[in-house]
Amino acid sequence: MPVMPRPPPPAAPRPPAPVAEAASGAVVAAPVNRSIQVLRSWTHVRITHDGRQILLAREQAAQLARFTELLVDQARTQEAMPPVADRRVELLVNDRLAGVLELAGPYARWSPAAQSPDSGQATSQLVETLRPDRSLMQAVLDELERLSQR
Repeated sequence: MPVMPRPPPPAAPRPPAPVAEAASGAVVAAPVNRSIQVLRSWTHVRITHDGRQILLAREQAAQLARFTELLVDQARTQEAMPPVADRRVELLVNDRLAGVLELAGPYARWSPAAQSPDSGQATSQLVETLRPDRSLMQAVLDELERLSQR
């Protein structure tokens, strides 16, 4: 009678998301936690495309709010995004920069801003390149186009 190999032991539970320590020694929230906080708390959006800028309140861009949450939740990639973005979406909390979503071709670059301990100014420290589902990326582009027509 052949001996059947034992199945591997169950995987250990995942540890909590890491907390990074900034050069100044200040603790910075893990990227996922920071992203969730930004995506739930922004109050205004500034959209830049083709040399034009438009500033909208979150209530005016409710569909974009849903799409950005879905987009940032998409798979990360190690592929290089083109250095120049076609569109830039700045998420603001009142008048402070909270995060930046840049779009170029099939890629998106997400940068939740972290607060500089010295100046209180937003500094982008956590940058993730995303390659979202094609239909979601098209929906985001269509919504940005619609909002830009206002």
